[in-house]
Parts: sequence; structure tokens; C-alpha cells
Amino acid sequence: MVRVRGVFVCIVIAFLMFGGALLSFRSASAAGDESAEFMSWGIEAMGLDNAISAIEQKGDAEHLLVAVIDTGVNEAVFREYFPDRNLTGYCVAACEGGMVDNVGQGTHIISTIAEGTSDNVDLLMIRVSDSGNFTVTDLINAINYAVSQGADVINISAGNVFDFDDETYNEEYDMTWGEIYRLVWEIEKEAIDEAVDAGAIIVGAIGDDGNNYARYPASYEKVIGVGATNEDLTLTNFSNFNEFVNYVAPGTRIEGLNARYGAEGQEMTFLNYGTSTAAAHVTAAVAALLSFNKDLSLNEVTELLNSKAIDLGTAGRDDYFGNGFIDFSEAEFCIDGVDCDEYGVFVVREIPVPDTADDVPGAPDTGMFTGEESGSMATASILPVVALLGIALWWFNRISIRVE
Repeated sequence: MVRVRGVFVCIVIAFLMFGGALLSFRSASAAGDESAEFMSWGIEAMGLDNAISAIEQKGDAEHLLVAVIDTGVNEAVFREYFPDRNLTGYCVAACEGGMVDNVGQGTHIISTIAEGTSDNVDLLMIRVSDSGNFTVTDLINAINYAVSQGADVINISAGNVFDFDDETYNEEYDMTWGEIYRLVWEIEKEAIDEAVDAGAIIVGAIGDDGNNYARYPASYEKVIGVGATNEDLTLTNFSNFNEFVNYVAPGTRIEGLNARYGAEGQEMTFLNYGTSTAAAHVTAAVAALLSFNKDLSLNEVTELLNSKAIDLGTAGRDDYFGNGFIDFSEAEFCIDGVDCDEYGVFVVREIPVPDTADDVPGAPDTGMFTGEESGSMATASILPVVALLGIALWWFNRISIRVE
């Protein structure tokens, strides 16, 4: 009861002292962009809207290409919703139907990425499946094509589980399935490493099994593996958890474009869930960083993301939330080149050092209060706080009596 009372008093005092300014700030922010409405709640939860605003304000943001390896895209609905975005497509498998999205995931994923990025980001859909399943060969071909087109970020919302301990013998290949899985793992890893070495940042979905399975490519060392959270930033019951989780992002009730739009009874958008949608949000966050510095390496990107990640779960990195939930809401991006970090992405504000000039004999008057004058000033400044505390306690006692 004492703990509850203390928290209540602090909340009341904080609201009385700062609530008005906070509400004014929110109102001013909303009034500045009343037209901003996002399908995904994750855009604002991660502060991607703040990043977009900064990129647009900067004006000369780096031109980027984000490649999405998935099930295709309904180009008509995408262009209806995003008429000004540059979208291209390429098919590496199941190409008889062209770029049509028979599954729906590709359209949803690329619309989330489009919504979380500004117009300096071009989008490339690489279709690898018309059913949701595809081969490692198709994946490698897709990665190689993305690199050949100069992709800065590659989003892969799919994954394999390799059972390296499977002792079942395969006569065709004259080796066990475990050995085959290991060989495939190494081939896929080589393609991933070469893509990263070429300058691409790869983001992958960590998996929707709800256990500690390692799904690849998200679990490779050079891939940013993403888990999924609910709207209250708790881990979803389907998100995989293991040592390969780097970050978590919004992954439930994510609204995005519907590939079936145009058919009878189909709306333009639908709600989806999964670590795939979470990975799309992190892809947008990576694109935001690269918009300020296209030459960032994978290590530099993760360093910057870590600096803006909310630590969830146990203190520090853990297997459930990784390094945390990326949040650019309060980030101050480097727009005019002043006070920027070493990467030219975020503004760095130096912590002011207390002025000790008054302790030096003969130092000039700095205008600071000293001696009795400072004591009087301190007393005067604390009186309003004491008064507010008294009011808060009085109201709290009244509420406690009414409740009991």
C-alpha cells in the first residue's frame, strides 16, 4: 500500500508540473502532420514516422534500394496506395504468372516497408514462390540478383531449420541427411556473407515456431534476426527465442495491403502477424539509418540500432528480446550537419560541465547565485514543489478514504 501511494503521489506531481507541457507537445506534433495515418501501429511505436520526417526535412537523403525476397506483389494495389513510390520486380522461380502474389505475404510485407520509409527508398520485389515454399537455390539466386542490382538492404521473411544431427542415410548423395543439411547451410551462408561483404544489410525473420529453433538465414551471424512483440511490447507466443535474436519489433495485428484486393468481398488491407512483419519494420529502421549514411557497415548499423533500442526482458541482451525494441521516437537525426555523431546519423548533445569558475580567485562574475543569495533562490524555487506535494497528498488521502 505504501508503494502504491508513493507511486501515485509521484504521478500526480509529475502531471501537475509537466503534464501541460507534455500535452501541448503532443498536440503540436499532431497538428504539424494531421494527414499522417499509418496502417501499421508499429510505424509510430518504433518512431519510424519521426525518421521519415527527418529524412524529408534533410532533403538530400541518400538514395537507397531495398530488396524484398518473397511471394511477389500485387502491383495494382501497391501503386494505388503508394502512387509515388518506385517499385520494380524480378522473378527467379514460379514465374509463369508473372509478379502476381498468390500467397499475400509479399504484398503485405513490402507495403509495411514502404510505409516505414521515405520516398528516397526504391523497392525491388524478388519473387521466389507462388505457394510460400521455395528452395535454397532459389533463395541464393534471389540474394545474388539483389546484390547485382545494388541493393542496400535485403529483407528475407522466410527460413529453414537444419537438423545437423539427422543420421538418416541418403543413398542418392551417399551421406547422412545431417551432412547434407550442413553442406546446404554452408552454401547458403557463403551467399549471405558475400552479399554483406558487397555492402548489403540483410534482415530476416527469426521464426514463428514459438520455441528455440534456429531458422536460417535469420540465424546467420551476418543477418539481423528479428523477433515479434505485441502492442504492449511483450513477446508474442509464436516468436522464436534463441541466441540469434538481435531485435524485436511489432508483429501482431499489423495492417498492410491485401494482394487479393479487387476480388469480390476483399478489402484493400488486412491484418497479419508474424516475425515476418516484425522484420519488415526493422528493414525500414535500417533504411532510415542508411538514408543519412549509405556507407554504414553491418557492425555500424547494429551499433546505431543498439543505441536506440529499449531494453526489454532481463537487463542486457537476452534470447527473447535480443538487444531490445528499436525506437526512434525521441531520436534527433543529423539534418544540418551540426553536432553529429561520427557516422553522421544522430545528433550528439554534450552534457554540460558545471561551471567552477567561482572557486577560482579573481574569476569573473558568471551571474550564478552564491552564498546566502543562492540559498534564498533555492528556497524560493522549491516552494512551488512543496505546495504541489501538499496538494497531491491531500487529494491522495481523500481518494484513499473514499476507496476504503
